[in-house]
Amino acid sequence: EADVLKQKLLELILENVPAERASVIILDVQTRETVSVYARDRNQQPSDFALSNSILHMLFNDRSAILSSDIVQDATSPAVNSLIAVPFMTRERIFGVLYMDTLARDVRFDQSHLELASALGNIAAVSLDNIRYSESILQDQNQLLEALRTERTIIGESSALLSVLATMSKASRADSTILIFGESGTGKELAARAIHLSSARSHKPFTAINCANLSETLLESELFGHEKGAFTGAYEQKKGKLEIAEGGTVFLDEISELAPALQARILRVLQEREFERIGGNHTIKTDIRLIAATNKNLEEAIGAGKFRDDLFYRLNVIQIIMPPLRERREDIPLLASYFVSIHSKKCGRKIIGISPDARSCLQNYDWPGNVRQLENVIERAVVLGSENLIQLEDLPDEITDNTMSTVTKYQDLLRESKKKMILEALDHAKGNLVEAARILGIRPNNLRRTIAALKIKSVDH
Repeated sequence: EADVLKQKLLELILENVPAERASVIILDVQTRETVSVYARDRNQQPSDFALSNSILHMLFNDRSAILSSDIVQDATSPAVNSLIAVPFMTRERIFGVLYMDTLARDVRFDQSHLELASALGNIAAVSLDNIRYSESILQDQNQLLEALRTERTIIGESSALLSVLATMSKASRADSTILIFGESGTGKELAARAIHLSSARSHKPFTAINCANLSETLLESELFGHEKGAFTGAYEQKKGKLEIAEGGTVFLDEISELAPALQARILRVLQEREFERIGGNHTIKTDIRLIAATNKNLEEAIGAGKFRDDLFYRLNVIQIIMPPLRERREDIPLLASYFVSIHSKKCGRKIIGISPDARSCLQNYDWPGNVRQLENVIERAVVLGSENLIQLEDLPDEITDNTMSTVTKYQDLLRESKKKMILEALDHAKGNLVEAARILGIRPNNLRRTIAALKIKSVDH
């Protein structure tokens, strides 16, 4: 896309300005180093080119277009007679140059050439900047996905998930407080960790605390620490998570469960960037990024007097909503295959995939427990299954009961057919499981698993 724009721009320049060559140079806005050069001669052939250091210096000093026929010669621009250089600017920063020149002594660029080049350059700058920004977002998303793979992976290609990833990518580049909403099991902590790993704080600690798992007293001590003798059992000084995570990120899950007193203390941390340990009077300055998450409606909690509105506004600077799995059904096969791969390796089993009926059943289920529930179901199927494919009968009843009646009938017929085959083989083998497995053409261990899964009783083996 960028190269097409550059090509069209240079075609217009070379059609309307008597230049021998023209180029689009993209610069690093920080170092001013050349990132890329797209140069063409009058025949639209690639041209060797390096921007004159003296011209580059003039552009950054004057911050405006240059028209010159009195060229300061240097090693990068020998024998140039006349030139025009137009800076590409965004937010008062130069990120590139539209450049053209001629070596012919009888050709001189004039003011009309400069005005045309400036107009085309200013229009192109907007599009080039948008392309640069899109490429930057894409790069950030790729880095974010790579960071996610260091522990667990957010899998999916649905528009709902990609939208969340785009927001996460932008959020990782800022230092603003983030509030993540989502049902249980949608991956709120995973998202918070990914944002941290893609941020400038990635080399510092990431600390996660579930506010619903501890009593108010224990949670206060866990967050803020305490001094020796602050309460019964405080035999030594203890640093809290806010202090330990200095320079990093603190993730507060289930923020809606914070007691009013702790809400006030967290609000002070956000406003003043300071706190005291329990039992202490020394104020500790803190530099952390706070990411909070909840599966509750905080606005309803505010209306009920259970959550502070000022804390909500401090937390809700950037809002991310993790979509439930039922709203991204197209991601279920990808997620299920990923979990099969993970858990088959853990169990030492060779599972090659999921049968079409089982896959359809998984996609038709609503998943109230979201991704976490899906992983648990797949893990169970891998552990208890007897074949190299996850079959419909390997899934728990609460999942299969929600599928279509035709699939349910098929499941029942399949179960009965398998039971009949196994019982006939066992009868022929006079109860010898190894011999029955040989008759069926499967391994004894696989037969044992199938017998257990089908709940076949009264087997003498």
